[in-house]
Amino acid sequence: LVYYAKFKKENAFIRTMFSRYVNKDVLQKLLHSNSGYKESEKRYITVFFSDLRGFTDFSETLEPEELTELLNDYFARMVSEIFKQNGTVDKFIGDAVMAFWNAPLPIENHERCAIKAAIGTQEALEKFNKEHGVALKMGIGIHSGFAVVGNIGGSERISYTALGDSVNTTSRIEGITKKYGVNILISGEVVGAIKKVD
Repeated sequence: LVYYAKFKKENAFIRTMFSRYVNKDVLQKLLHSNSGYKESEKRYITVFFSDLRGFTDFSETLEPEELTELLNDYFARMVSEIFKQNGTVDKFIGDAVMAFWNAPLPIENHERCAIKAAIGTQEALEKFNKEHGVALKMGIGIHSGFAVVGNIGGSERISYTALGDSVNTTSRIEGITKKYGVNILISGEVVGAIKKVD
């Protein structure tokens, strides 16, 4: 009885915690996994950073209600594409999106999943632009490496997130997509992992 109560409590916490970060299939696997979830751990993950180019200037031409509606639709589409590839949506930073793969559950060929998500989000942005009559462009950086993944925060607010050099590297990779005139830029670690599989 004590074990059952503990199990129910842990499941309730996991459901509440991860329903915002992962799709329903991953959540169900996590709930039924005996060893998938840990409060904090060092994992080899693939990180995804996207950012809309010139969005700050564009947003200043919109009314607050218009901006909110536009961003909500944009984020919904981005999250949908990331979830299709079993990614974990970490956070929104302004108009940027951070996501990662291979945590909280292991994902086979997670580097390839991240690339598929990047292509999917770019295609989703094209549809978004046509429907809203805008011409937004997005840069995406993808990198694989070790990171500390877990619940970070205090009693009032806690988030499941990834921290470490690999996360910072991914952000920098996204930042130089404009310099090279590309929409998606991936690191050598990601390329190497895909070549091994192929």
